[in-house]
Formats: sequence, structure tokens, C-alpha cells
Amino acid sequence: MKILLSLMLVPYAAAAGTSFDMTARDLTYPTIPPTVTHHFVQNGQTRVQTANGVVALFKDQSIITVDPKNRTVRINKGGTRDQTLALMVAQVDALRRQAANLPADQRAAMEERATSMETLRLETYKTIPREYAPTHRREVVDGHECRIWTETDAGAVRLEICVVPVSDIPGGDEILAGMKTLSEYPAFGSVVALGAQLGYGEWWPGIASLVGLPILVREFENGQAASEFTITNVRPGVPVGRRFDIPKTYQQQAGFEGSPSAPPSH
Repeated sequence: MKILLSLMLVPYAAAAGTSFDMTARDLTYPTIPPTVTHHFVQNGQTRVQTANGVVALFKDQSIITVDPKNRTVRINKGGTRDQTLALMVAQVDALRRQAANLPADQRAAMEERATSMETLRLETYKTIPREYAPTHRREVVDGHECRIWTETDAGAVRLEICVVPVSDIPGGDEILAGMKTLSEYPAFGSVVALGAQLGYGEWWPGIASLVGLPILVREFENGQAASEFTITNVRPGVPVGRRFDIPKTYQQQAGFEGSPSAPPSH
């Protein structure tokens, strides 16, 4: 009985997550002030707040945009790669079934439309092989020493990624888990996770091969460093509170089914 009473008196530990800042710098125009987005991750879910207060939630295989200024919510379901591909396959199948019931003079046009959609799916969502090579260079980001890896295309550096052992940053494992979940969201996911547009194909295996947490990503254009994204101010053990809640009083706007055509701006 005493043990039971003592357990009842222990306060319930609120769930917690990890927060951090992602800073984007335009290296082509260094006079442009950097922009900072505030991130919060927990159990693979990610919350991103921009400087103007707009919040993007990546949860439950959906992308939810909350705009406090306009008091609106947009819920975009089916935003993951698997969901989008399944939808596109279903659309192609529907077109071909429809074509089978059309007169011969109309059937060819409908079948051509289905073939074009199938080609679009295969080309848009194909995975581009990416190989990352370690270098001997090291940098320091927010007091953490990291090792530079490069990703090249036809011999030209396309990305530099500075990686730190996950254990070196409290909450680093949670950030990495959030990145893995974001890899399920084509186009949007890589920008939110790494600040780099890695397209619609699968990119997580390449990042996982770095065996660490990327805390700096530098993109190159025409042989010159063009932009840089860093992870700083990592704070683990932050109470979740209402961070992933959707305001019930906000006006809900129509979303889309499938992946969006462009990533959210930092």
C-alpha cells in the first residue's frame, strides 16, 4: 500500500521534445540578413515556425499549415511519397479503364493521356543515386566540431554536409528521427530537414550513410558556395504543450491530395 501511495504522489512527467533553430544564409549575396526558422521535433513529428509566425506541421502523414495572422488552417493530406505514388497509379488505372469503354477514335487519346501520367510518375519520383565521401576537413558549428562530407555530380561538388556524432548533441537522436520522417515528404521534406532541395526521389539512405547528424549543409552552384544552412541552439527536453494542436477556431481552407509542387519558403 505504501508503495502504491508513493507512486500516486509522483507527478506525471509531461512528454517532451527537442527544439532547435535552422539558419539560412545566402552566400551569393552576403549582405542579405540570414533567416531563422524555429523547429520542434518529437516522435518523428516536426513543427516549423517561420519569422512571420506561420507554422507548418508534418504529422500523421499530412502537411498542416497554420497562419495565426489570417487565422487559417490548411490540411494537405496524402503528402507522403507512398501516398502520392499510390494516388497516381490509381489515376492511371482509372484512365485506362475509361479508355477501354470508349470508341476507337477516342480510346487512343485517353490511353496516351494515361501513358503520359505514368511517364510523369516514373520520371518525377525516380531516385537519383547520391554518393557522399568524407574529407579531412572539419568545421565548428555552434560549438560542435563536425566533419565535412561532399556529394558530387560529374566531378563537381554539389553539397557539403558537416556531420557530428549524434551522441555529441543532446537531443540529436530525436532530430535525426525527425529528418528520417521528413524524408517521406518529397520536395518539402529535404528543405525542412536539410535546407537543400533533393527532389522527389528517396534521399534518406544517403543521409543515413553519413552515420551522424548533419548540422551544416552548404549548396554549390557553378562551383561556388551559394547557400548554407546550420542547426543551432539545440534544446532537448522541451515540453510539447500544444505545439502540434490544430486551432479549432481557425478557418479551414481546402488542401490538396498528394505532394505539393514546391517546398515551403524559409
